[in-house]
Amino acid sequence: MRSTAPGLRARDEAATLHVDGRALAVRIGDTVAAALVDAGELVCRVTRLGEPRGIFCGMGVCHDCVMLVDGVPLRTCMTPVRGGMHVEVEADARSPQALEVQLDRVELAPQVLVIGAGPGGLAAAAAAGEAGAEVLLVDERPKLGGQYFKQPSDGFDVDEHAIDRQYRQGRELIERVERACVTVLKGAQVWAAAGPRELLAIGDGHAYALRPQRLVLATGAYERAVPLPGWTLPGFMATGAAQTMMRAYQVLPGRRVLVSGNGPLNIQVAAELTRAGATVVAVCETARATSPARAPALAAMAAAAPDLLRDGIAYTRTLHAA
Repeated sequence: MRSTAPGLRARDEAATLHVDGRALAVRIGDTVAAALVDAGELVCRVTRLGEPRGIFCGMGVCHDCVMLVDGVPLRTCMTPVRGGMHVEVEADARSPQALEVQLDRVELAPQVLVIGAGPGGLAAAAAAGEAGAEVLLVDERPKLGGQYFKQPSDGFDVDEHAIDRQYRQGRELIERVERACVTVLKGAQVWAAAGPRELLAIGDGHAYALRPQRLVLATGAYERAVPLPGWTLPGFMATGAAQTMMRAYQVLPGRRVLVSGNGPLNIQVAAELTRAGATVVAVCETARATSPARAPALAAMAAAAPDLLRDGIAYTRTLHAA
């Protein structure tokens, strides 16, 4: 199920994805995971115990979405769609497979290396570049912005004046990085430290040896789920994964959705799901309701970030009106 956020228009670029021998029409710009969720294909792999697994974290951490893509086990949430791809449900993602891959070795020695292109990494790279440093910014996703400033995929044309503030703030920060002449390496994963001043990365058919003078780690965080019966079933996904599906690819994670957990992101995602046409059956918040004793803290919060308070009120109104 697709949605379309204000300011975005899908490009008419389609491709064919072969899933276990069946042909699916998909959009260029999607990840394999987004294309599968849009088609209602939720099972990515099967464990040794015969249990199905699906997309969970949506950010390349959990590996539950690993499938065989053209014969190679890959995280589908991190793999962009290409026309003619052959994708198979993997019987066991942990099965040993000998893969011989020849990669071109590239050595880079920037003054400053920033790992992670979310809000913190973008701000650090921009500041260093504006100060005159030679900066290399590395991120494993195909688009900059991280989890908070998720940007629409390349499958959309963007009206800068109609997109929401979160998209716009992210784009402004990315443009600041570009103006600072920061070198950007997207789709590359830093996977090891070979020594005190050497890091190893892989991406886009290259093996990188990175030897910076200074290192900034801005790798962000990932969600921790509370295990409960059924939490590994396909269709149960982290809030961040659901939001990535919507904000980056305009794909709804489902038609009827239950949102549960702790934190303001759940309220935002529930409101965005409702506005996009999904039915949010409930929002279950594990934290206790705010008490009058917290009034001074709430007042301080409102004074420090009134825009966030306004957003929270708008999200709550959307949910109450649904």
